[in-house]
Amino acid sequence: MTYPVVARGALALEVLIWIEAKHRETGTPQAMGLHTGLEDRAFVIDGDQRTYTGAGAVLEVADLVSQVGLGVQMQTAGLALVTDEVQQLIRGYDARQAPVEMHLARFDPETNALIEITRVFKGWLDEATLREGVKNGEASLSARLASSARALTRRVPLRRSDEAHRATHAGDRFFRYADVSGAVGVWWGMKRGGGKGGGQSFAEKLAGISSRLENRGGTADG
Repeated sequence: MTYPVVARGALALEVLIWIEAKHRETGTPQAMGLHTGLEDRAFVIDGDQRTYTGAGAVLEVADLVSQVGLGVQMQTAGLALVTDEVQQLIRGYDARQAPVEMHLARFDPETNALIEITRVFKGWLDEATLREGVKNGEASLSARLASSARALTRRVPLRRSDEAHRATHAGDRFFRYADVSGAVGVWWGMKRGGGKGGGQSFAEKLAGISSRLENRGGTADG
């Protein structure tokens, strides 16, 4: 399903963008909200009040496409004019792979009363490009966003590590031999190759029984 970014008519629609970056040195989170309206406005999202800066037409968002399935959804957004706050967020904070949410706010076009807010995108900032003096000597920003399905494509190298498993399950040695799995031979129904152990394996005993039965003129079934 495709949502037009801004539609006027029976309903007025505005797009809300929320991004949470981390300070490059301290790791302190810093959030910023922008929306396609003209005025700064507070919205309650999942029980939390967030303040979104009104960016108007300066905030450029491609039509939002909602899709079903596990495919990674890509979304683009941009700012034709970058404020000092946005530049600080991009340069002073680690915004790459920062969590991003986009909501669609529906208003009554006559009273401007908020009717409902729907989340239409959740993911990460995949790439952000800041361009200096592209338009009227002012900086502009283009961003590419990747949906949460991207997490399904990431490798988890420590997932089967004994050390990583015990970090969350103390005393559990289920993955004790995970590091050597596949590298150690396992003998099923036979003697260990080159081993010191005596006696016969189950397979060898069964073969001996069958041989004796055949010599007696009988079979293992009879």
